[in-house]
Amino acid sequence: MSSPAKTTASGSSTPSSDEPKNVPTSEEEIDKLRKEIDELDALQTTVHHWLEIDGRPAAVLRVLAHEEAIAIGRVATAHEHRGKGLAGRLMRLVLQDLAPLNRPVVLLGQSHLEQWYERLGFVRSGNEVPE
Repeated sequence: MSSPAKTTASGSSTPSSDEPKNVPTSEEEIDKLRKEIDELDALQTTVHHWLEIDGRPAAVLRVLAHEEAIAIGRVATAHEHRGKGLAGRLMRLVLQDLAPLNRPVVLLGQSHLEQWYERLGFVRSGNEVPE
């Protein structure tokens, strides 16, 4: 896997902008952001993908190595963009990019979204794990 990149609506990968957007300013915003970042985000093999609308992330996910497979996790859509199919579009673009690697793809997803993930071809293969 390569360095962090964004997946644009066209599906191409480009370096992310140096221009900061939506930088947290309050101590509360910074604490909330710290809780969302984990040690897997810092790994060189972790790649973050997102779709932007008006220069801001609208849907995001991360891809990381997971044993012999590739894992997709942290799929999320900004509240104001939910229901528009953006996360599904991003998932399909990323799955298309991963296909040539010829490795199994697993999903680290939330159980309440199980039916949504099934529409993308995933099936439950293990027990629910608390977040």
